[in-house]
Amino acid sequence: KAFDGILPSWIRLSRSGGLVRASMDRRSESIAQRVRTDAPHLAIMPRLTTQLSSAETARALAHPETRALIVSDILALVAQHNFSGLVLDLDDLPVSINRSIVALLQELGSTLRKEGRSLILSTRIDDGWHRVQSVAPLVDSILVQAHDQNWSWTNSGPPASHGWFESQI
Repeated sequence: KAFDGILPSWIRLSRSGGLVRASMDRRSESIAQRVRTDAPHLAIMPRLTTQLSSAETARALAHPETRALIVSDILALVAQHNFSGLVLDLDDLPVSINRSIVALLQELGSTLRKEGRSLILSTRIDDGWHRVQSVAPLVDSILVQAHDQNWSWTNSGPPASHGWFESQI
């Protein structure tokens, strides 16, 4: 299936008034409106990222009431801006919260699909195939991040050479 769209990092988990909430800043909202006006054919699927530590994010997602508030925030933003769906991009979470990730994907996915929207899971190439397989049935697509062969402390080179990419897959 072809995809003509963008996956901007516009929705973030952060602490607001003592609660963990999902929100979008005004600049991102302005850009979303402009893209909707200037390129209405593009699918917009914002990435959900976090400004919290891995431990804080894990605690928030493990708590059912907090997770429900986060899901409500996300679904409201997706509907308000008529996004085509959502990309869940929460790297570096411990395997111990896999049940919470499954619950989050189930809660988001059921509503998004009823509304004709998609849910994509973004995962690092080294995230563990068994972990990805366990959540694959809950999402419409998996976006594998295979772009980090070289780091700031290594010799310069391609971000991901063809040979390295093939060996990772």
